[in-house]
Amino acid sequence: MINMSTPRANVCADVIPALVCPDCNGQFRIVSGTRRHGIGSCSCQQVVIAYGVVLSARGPRGRRLVEALGKDPGQKPPRVIPRRSWLRVRWMELTRIRVTFRRYLRHAALGWLLTGRTVGEFCRRRSGNQLVKPFWGAGQWHLYMQHRFTAPSFLAARAALGLLQGRDGLILDAPCGMGHLSHYLAKMADPARIVAMDLDPESAYAARRFFIPNAAAVLAWDMNEPLPLEDGSVGAIFCVDAFHYVTAKRVLANEFTRVLSDDGVIAILHLHNGLQANPMPGTPLSPDEYADLFHGNTIRMYPEDHFLSAQLRNDPIDLTRSAPPEDLKKANALMLIVAKDPDTLSELIPTRTLLAGRASNPQLSDFYTVRRKGGKLIFKCSIPPTLRGEYPNIGAILPQRWVSAAALGVSGQSLSETQQSLLEHNIFIDFPDNY
Repeated sequence: MINMSTPRANVCADVIPALVCPDCNGQFRIVSGTRRHGIGSCSCQQVVIAYGVVLSARGPRGRRLVEALGKDPGQKPPRVIPRRSWLRVRWMELTRIRVTFRRYLRHAALGWLLTGRTVGEFCRRRSGNQLVKPFWGAGQWHLYMQHRFTAPSFLAARAALGLLQGRDGLILDAPCGMGHLSHYLAKMADPARIVAMDLDPESAYAARRFFIPNAAAVLAWDMNEPLPLEDGSVGAIFCVDAFHYVTAKRVLANEFTRVLSDDGVIAILHLHNGLQANPMPGTPLSPDEYADLFHGNTIRMYPEDHFLSAQLRNDPIDLTRSAPPEDLKKANALMLIVAKDPDTLSELIPTRTLLAGRASNPQLSDFYTVRRKGGKLIFKCSIPPTLRGEYPNIGAILPQRWVSAAALGVSGQSLSETQQSLLEHNIFIDFPDNY
């Protein structure tokens, strides 16, 4: 499954070349089973590879991670998961990772309830109540994940994918969540270059299973710990909507810089601004404090709206200079670009049309319903009230009503051109094949 080059010479077939232990500097090797279902180890520890997700078994947290993927806590980890038939493996997923699927189903049901005006408004008004709060949170989590591809913060992050243009080395998506951004990274580069990691083992599992099945490696990893990657092995690092939640920010900044190649780039996107209020702030810093974490490197910083506007208009982005300090102080969210070599930051190519042209599984967005009226196809938008509250500008970003020109037969557009237009306006979404 892992198919990529590595700076180490004479790599054996049982080595996972993307990873190296941060404690003993040894590469992870397959001891038993396969890279998808087996045991890996290094010189100082053992790690479980379960359903394609690498889990560190260091200390009590490692035991909890192993347990979260359906392991028996009474046994000493790790245990072999032998090769099975396709049907048997699917059954094992439904039974041995039952916590994951129960969580998905429960949150999906609650998210559906919250889309109703009556129930949704009732829960929103009482979201602080101790009885309502967990249900409200679970439903909001599902709505957030379900509509992640069209969230304004995600659209702004897509504008940064042009950083991959002409860049070699590994591509790190950390943390990856369920793999939404990794899915689009794989549209811009070989997915065998992608290493994704997330603190939540269930999210890492979903990323590997549904979003990036051909990634080099997917890990359940605490980003407050050293990264399991070699020095200078990463050409591009993407960290979206997460850096403000990391406790050891300077440690992570140093780790990002350590694994970055000399001509590589770091993109820390949707970064909460400590000078502005945020409903889920984490522990945000001011723009100057964020910049200080990467002192000695070339730093560019912009308000998130700058990237969002460029994505919606399909415009290039000038990376030769940062936004004015007064604009950064007023921005709710920031986009931070870091490079070791200033010559690597010039103009960022537009990606809206590029990504639409590379779509492999375009489907109607969950925000839209389609109906035929008098020979016309009309796409009507309906955004749940709770999402309008979280993203006040989403109604201005998404077309509220759209008539397909190809269906009218008056513009001469081909069906493929119409589909491209629908993708560029986020009425159609390029979903993963197994979404």
